[in-house]
Amino acid sequence: MASEGAKLVDLGFVLMDRQLIDADGRRCGKVDDLDLDGGPGEEATVVAVVSGPEAWRAGKHGPIGWIAASLFGGRDDTAVIPLAAIDELGPTIKLKSTAAGLGLGHGDDRAAEFVRRIPGS
Repeated sequence: MASEGAKLVDLGFVLMDRQLIDADGRRCGKVDDLDLDGGPGEEATVVAVVSGPEAWRAGKHGPIGWIAASLFGGRDDTAVIPLAAIDELGPTIKLKSTAAGLGLGHGDDRAAEFVRRIPGS
């Protein structure tokens, strides 16, 4: 049973696959998984959002997620962001800190390095 004043939300709709925006306005990943607290038969509470390759490997993406995680990322590229670090929930999720401060944006940095090597980019 929800505690008095608690708001029940559809987590899949509110959080999953939402774009993460850091304090500088930089896009720095998407919500790939949720870190929940609560045991069997207890009310589950979201304590953090997870972004990165380890979530792809274990999550809803199936074999494609496992392959993508193996090719494009490692454990260091996966960030667990506590709810206290989230400033605003909406169409995008705005964070209180920079991407670097939360361990986000590694994939974007690698992609930018690759794109810089393309003539005329």
